[in-house]
Amino acid sequence: GWVDESIAITEMLTSGKSVDYVADLMKKKRRDVERMARALTEADIYLKEWLREPGEYQHIEDAEQFFNDMAKALSNKEGEELEASRRIAWSLISNSKRLNRRVYDYNFGFDKRASSVIDQVCDRLGIDASEKEKKSDSSFDLDIDFGGDDEDASSFDGFIKIFDDPFLRENAVSEIISVCESIWEQDRQGEIGKRALVSLQTANSKLQEVDLTKADPSTYEAMQSQTTAIIEKAQKIQESLSRYTSKSPSS
Repeated sequence: GWVDESIAITEMLTSGKSVDYVADLMKKKRRDVERMARALTEADIYLKEWLREPGEYQHIEDAEQFFNDMAKALSNKEGEELEASRRIAWSLISNSKRLNRRVYDYNFGFDKRASSVIDQVCDRLGIDASEKEKKSDSSFDLDIDFGGDDEDASSFDGFIKIFDDPFLRENAVSEIISVCESIWEQDRQGEIGKRALVSLQTANSKLQEVDLTKADPSTYEAMQSQTTAIIEKAQKIQESLSRYTSKSPSS
């Protein structure tokens, strides 16, 4: 299986064999050899740090694509961002049966949308992102990062600690799944989310076309009923919209 092949590749690379040599020997492309080695590394970390069953590869025999995707997604991440993204991935793969779709459909959770997932989970769990930032303000540590990422780093730190606590992990995992399901659904319904606006624009456009000077007098009473209904519906929409905008982070 893919695990045995990846182990063979990793052992050769560790012994000093070049990637090109291994690729030629295994009759694979260079990038595939590198990807398989990274995927096995991620699998090893998962088995050791999350499942606490190092070397028990039977748990991941059917997850080749997932760990390949994971290795690719995490290749440009480092430090606490990397560790936080790993915990999102681990939460998903270890609970794949609880998901509404294939686990691969949620790769965005630890890839391009990881920061959004982390922010939402932190909000749901009440993780204070300011603790580490405050501590760094009073620190005289000369190893200063001027990148302006203190707030993100603190979020990562609190996020990681929640998942590393065996008593808190289960609830945190449930929030990961809930957030990822929500994001997936929002993305799928991207166009649906704009339908309310389109409907209002269409209704407004139609109202602009109303010309009473040409209306048949026999329709006046019916139009009165229609305008009353339109006004009542518009008022309800306006009231609901006011509640939504008051909750909006951008307001």
